[in-house]
Amino acid sequence: MITRHRRLLNALGVVLILTMCAVVALLLHRSRDRAMDDLRRDTKNLTSALALYTRGVVASIDLALVGGRDSLTLLEVTGGKATPDLAAEMLRNNVASIGLPVLMRVLDADGYQRFSSDPQPWTQTSSDRDFFKAHVARDAGLYISQPFVSRINGKWAIVFSRRLSGPGGEFKGIIQVGAPMEVFEDIFQRFEVGARGTLILADDNGILLARRPANPELVAKKVLRDDGALGQLRSGVNSGVRINTAPVDGLQRMLGFERVASTRLVVGVGQSVDDWLAKWRREAVISGTVTVLFGGVALFMLLRTTQHAKEAAQRTAQLERSEDRIRSILANAPDAFIGIDQQGRITDWNRQAQHTFGWTDEQALGRSLAELLIPPRMRDSHTAGLSAFANTGTGPVIDKRIELTALHRDGREIPVEVSVAALPTPSGYVANAFLHDISERKEAAARLALVHRRLRDITDNLPLLVSYVDKDRRLRFCNATWREWLGVDPTSATGHLLEEVIGPTLYEQRRESLDRALGGERVSFDVESVALGINRFLHTVYVPDLQPDGTVAGIYAVSTDVTASKKVEIQLQDLAHADSLTGLPNRRRFEERLQEAVARSRRDQRPMALMFLDVDHFKRINDTLGHAGGDAVLREFARRLARCIRATDTAARFAGDEFVVILEGLHDGEDANVVAGNIVAELQPPFVFGDKQLSVTTSIGIAIFSGEHVSADVAVAKADEALYRAKDAGRNTFVVSSMDFTEMGGGDSTSRH
Repeated sequence: MITRHRRLLNALGVVLILTMCAVVALLLHRSRDRAMDDLRRDTKNLTSALALYTRGVVASIDLALVGGRDSLTLLEVTGGKATPDLAAEMLRNNVASIGLPVLMRVLDADGYQRFSSDPQPWTQTSSDRDFFKAHVARDAGLYISQPFVSRINGKWAIVFSRRLSGPGGEFKGIIQVGAPMEVFEDIFQRFEVGARGTLILADDNGILLARRPANPELVAKKVLRDDGALGQLRSGVNSGVRINTAPVDGLQRMLGFERVASTRLVVGVGQSVDDWLAKWRREAVISGTVTVLFGGVALFMLLRTTQHAKEAAQRTAQLERSEDRIRSILANAPDAFIGIDQQGRITDWNRQAQHTFGWTDEQALGRSLAELLIPPRMRDSHTAGLSAFANTGTGPVIDKRIELTALHRDGREIPVEVSVAALPTPSGYVANAFLHDISERKEAAARLALVHRRLRDITDNLPLLVSYVDKDRRLRFCNATWREWLGVDPTSATGHLLEEVIGPTLYEQRRESLDRALGGERVSFDVESVALGINRFLHTVYVPDLQPDGTVAGIYAVSTDVTASKKVEIQLQDLAHADSLTGLPNRRRFEERLQEAVARSRRDQRPMALMFLDVDHFKRINDTLGHAGGDAVLREFARRLARCIRATDTAARFAGDEFVVILEGLHDGEDANVVAGNIVAELQPPFVFGDKQLSVTTSIGIAIFSGEHVSADVAVAKADEALYRAKDAGRNTFVVSSMDFTEMGGGDSTSRH
C-alpha cells in the first residue's frame, strides 16, 4: 500500500513538472508572438512615416514646378519677356523653396534647354527621355521618370516634370526638377532601422530608385516581387507588412511597403527579425534555465522521498552531487546570482556577477551588498528595508521583477532587472537574487524613443497638417503645424473629439470625407477654410488605418497648403479674360457675356442692344503720335466709354481700335440712342497728352433685338454692318439697326443720327 502511494506521488510530481515546462514553453511562444506583433506594428508605423515624409518632399517639388510654370506663363501672358537671367533667378527661387540639392530646367518643344537654375550651359536634347515623351502627346500631370544615368554629371537620378502648353493647348516643352539618388539616400539617414535594416524607394513597377544601405548595382533593377509587394500594388492594395527571407544575405526581415500618395513612388522598410528578437531570446534562455533549475530541484526532491532509509549514505551523496549541480548551474547562469545573509553580507557570487559588476568572488564574498552595489543615495533606504526583511521575509522587492540601479566596480551606474526570493533559516530570512544587466535593453528603448522623437520632429517641421483620428473621431496625434495654421495646441488637443478641436464649421466641411475614410476608403479632397483670420486652400488626404482583421482603427490625415497655386490659377483666369492695355474685358470675355445676356433677354422677354464702336481715323492718330500715343488714346477712349454705361452693362475691347458694348434690360430702342448720344458727347472734349491736344471721335453701329428672335452671332454681324453704315454716313455718328423678327423673315429698320 505504501509503495503504491509513493508511486502515485511520483507520477503526480512528474505530471506537475511536465505541466510547468509546458506552461513556460507556452508563455515563451506567446512572448515571441507579442514581440513579432510589436515588430510588425513598428515596421508599419516607420513605413507610414517614411511615406508621409517622401510625400512632403514630392509635394514641395511639385509646388516648385507649378510655381515655376505659372510664373513663366504669367510673364508671357502679361507681355513680359523671359530673359535667361530673369528665368534662371525665378527657377533658383523655386529650387530654394524645395530645400534640397536639385536642378530645375525648362526645355523647349524639341527637348533643348531654354533656362536652368544652374548657370552651366547644356546643349544636348532630352527628347529621347521617357519623361519628355510622356508630355508630348498629352498633359501627364506630375510625371516621375524611370531612373537613368544623367548626361550632366554621370550620376543616377530621376526627374519630376510637368508639361508647358500654349494658349491653344499646343505642346511648348516641359519644366523639370532633376534629383540625384543621393538626395533620397540622405533623407533615409533620418530613419533608424538598425545595422541590418533596409530602406528603399522604388516605383510601382518594382524598379529600385534609391536604397539604404546604398547599392548602385541594384539601381534601375526590379527589387519588388510579383508575388509580394508588387502583386499587392497591382491589385489595388497600397500598403502592407510581411516577413520575407532575403535571397542576397539569407536574413529574415519584416518588410513594409506603402505607395506615396497617388504617385508612382513606393517606399519600403525592412527590419531584421533576429535583431528585434535578441531580447526575447535572452529572456527565453533565462526562463528555460530557471525552469530546468527548479524542475531539477523538484525532481530531485521527489526521487529523494522514495529512497529507503538504509540508503541514507547514497542519498546524501546524491544530495551533494545535486547541490554541486545547482551550484554549477548558478555559477554558470546567464544572469548574475547573489546570495545575501541577514546582515546584508554577500554569501554567493557567480561568474556572471563578476562579469556584470567587475568584482571577483574573492573580492565580493563576505562584504556588504550596500558597499559594493548600492549607490550612496539609496543606501539608507536599503539598510532600513534589510532590517525588516530579516525578520519578516517581506519587502518592496521580494518576489517581484523590478528595475533598479546598481554600482559597477569602476563607479559607473548600470540599470539592472532584479528578482529576489526570500529563504527562511533558523536565524532569520536570507535572500537569493538574480540580476540581469538591461543596459542594452535601455539603449534599445532609448533608440526607439529617439525614433519616435525624430518622427515627431519630422512631422513638426513639415509644412503640412499631419494628424491621426481614431474610429471614435478623437484626435490622437497632430503636429506643430496645427498651432501655426489653426491655433490648436497639439498637446492639449490630443484625446478630444475632432469637432471640439476645429469647431463645427471646419468639421462640417470634412464630415462626409471622414465618414468615407472611416468606412475604409482612401479619400482626397480640396477645401477652402478660414482659420485665425487667414483664408487657405487645403488639399487633404485621409488614409484609413486598416487592421489585419479588416476593421478601421482610425485615419491618417495630411493636409497641404495649396493657396499659392490656387491664387496664381485665379489670377491667370482673370488675366485670360482681361485686355492688358485698357483693363476692359477682352474679346473672349465679351463672347461669354454676350451669350449670357442673350439668354437673359430670352428669359425676361426684354430687348437688349449690341454696340460696335471704333476710333475714327485711328491709323492717322497712330502714324502721328506713334504706337505709344495710339495706346494712350485707346486707354483714354476706354475710360470715357466706361463712364457712359451702367454697372450692369458690359464694355469690352474687341480688337485693335474696335470696342463693343452690351446694353441689357432696355424698355425700347430709344434707351440705346440715349447711351450712344452720351458716348459721342463724352468724346467731344479734346484728349490731352502733355502739351498736346487731340480731337477724337467715334462711329457706332447698334443692333437692337430680343433674345427670343435672334442669336448672338447674328447680333454681332448686324452691329458690325451698322458700324460700317455709320462710317459711310460721315463718322462721328451712330446708326441703329432694329432686328425684331429678323429670323422670321422681317427686314431691318435703320436710323441715322
